[in-house]
Amino acid sequence: EDLVSALEWTRSSEVGKESGLSLQLAAALGPFWEHRGFLSEGRERLAQALHGKRRPEHDRYRVEALEAAARLAFLQSAYAEAITLYDKSLKLRRERASQKQDTRLQHGVVGVLNKIGVSAARNGDVVLAEQRLREALDLAKKTNHTRGIVGAIDHLAEVAWRQGDFDTALGRYRECRTYARQQRGTFRDLSTLDALIGHGKVLMLQERYDEAAAA
Repeated sequence: EDLVSALEWTRSSEVGKESGLSLQLAAALGPFWEHRGFLSEGRERLAQALHGKRRPEHDRYRVEALEAAARLAFLQSAYAEAITLYDKSLKLRRERASQKQDTRLQHGVVGVLNKIGVSAARNGDVVLAEQRLREALDLAKKTNHTRGIVGAIDHLAEVAWRQGDFDTALGRYRECRTYARQQRGTFRDLSTLDALIGHGKVLMLQERYDEAAAA
């Protein structure tokens, strides 16, 4: 209740509008709504925060709010809406990346491209999924962003098996493991595990159960 009241205040007050606090707080509450299961409420609150007039000096906060809203939409299988929100974020991220020579901004573009790709795959739009994921992969390789490479290949594997191209999917999961093992710490372990699970899932879809168990 206190958080909702604070969010309402930032949205309606001049201070909240001038400082971008409304967008900041709404975006920051994204994980709260996700973990508590308040997905519909979160989407509604974020939509209200994003409804305000765009101020270029607040674009960083708008990006965060757009991606928080897209994430909640994705979790509710509203993939078309997620794509629309991620596309808006992508446009802003591209603008920021073109203005500053900062590799981290390019990595942010890679991240959103990957999210659009997987959203499109779940929505059945294979053409858009392939387009965005290959763009993400090219940019990730260009900027030596191994995490982005792993994400793009992993999602491209999903696109392949969803089309019934199991051999391509298996090859991509193997490639994904190769890049994942170049990382350190938790990300290496989690991304390697994710690729192994994907590899096993494809074998199961092919009814190669013994191989899946051995994987």
